[in-house]
Amino acid sequence: MEPEIVRLLVDALTAEEEDRRDLRRVVVSASDFDSAVRGAHLVFPEWRLGQTSCNVLRAWRPDLYLELAGTEVDPFYRDDLLPEFYRWLADRTAGD
Repeated sequence: MEPEIVRLLVDALTAEEEDRRDLRRVVVSASDFDSAVRGAHLVFPEWRLGQTSCNVLRAWRPDLYLELAGTEVDPFYRDDLLPEFYRWLADRTAGD
């Protein structure tokens, strides 16, 4: 992952309030999201993959994170929900 993307992720994931325009420019596709999750997981290895995915989503698209939180496909506490989460995310971001 590019060092600039990792820096933007770390800034967004650790800030109380963050201007996310830069992050939205670099995370524009599903493969970018996967790369962002992998990069964030390297920076925050104590997070489970589902937790990392939710935190990246929160930083990238807080609107989608709020829609996801607490639903039956929310992988924050359950990594086994990641396949359903990625299908949900693909449905929500199709055409973006």
